[in-house]
Formats: sequence, structure tokens, C-alpha cells
Amino acid sequence: MDERDLLVAALDKLAPEQVRMLAHFAEIIVADQKADPIHDTTDARARYDQFKKWCAANSIDLAGVEIWIQESRRVAPTAAR
Repeated sequence: MDERDLLVAALDKLAPEQVRMLAHFAEIIVADQKADPIHDTTDARARYDQFKKWCAANSIDLAGVEIWIQESRRVAPTAAR
């Protein structure tokens, strides 16, 4: 019997609410094991290239974002008064 058969046998013994909770716990574990972008040790250039491709695919203009950031920094001290 492989792990899949053992899991199916265990799931058959659970009540529907227990199966729902188990699925929720599995989602939490999977999310927890995903790469943390802040502590990612892979090549930063490759990650930035991937980020630029994502921005292009989602019609996000990086130059426009940079201008918005600079404008926000310039206006922030004025707004705090």
C-alpha cells in the first residue's frame, strides 16, 4: 500500500467536517512552504526579470510606478503638516 492508498483509507474514516478541516490545514502547510520573497536566496537578477515580465503581462508601467513613488515622497511631508 502506498501513501495515497493510506490517505484515502484515512479520509474514508473522517466525518465531512474533519475532511474540510484537514483540507484547510493542508492549504496552510502548502502556503507556508512557498518561497518567501523577502528571504529568497535565488538570483536577484532572475527574480527581477521575472517581476518585469509579470508587470508587462499585467500592463503595469514600471516607469509610471517610479514617478508615482517619487511624487508620493515629495508630497508626503507636505501632507503631514
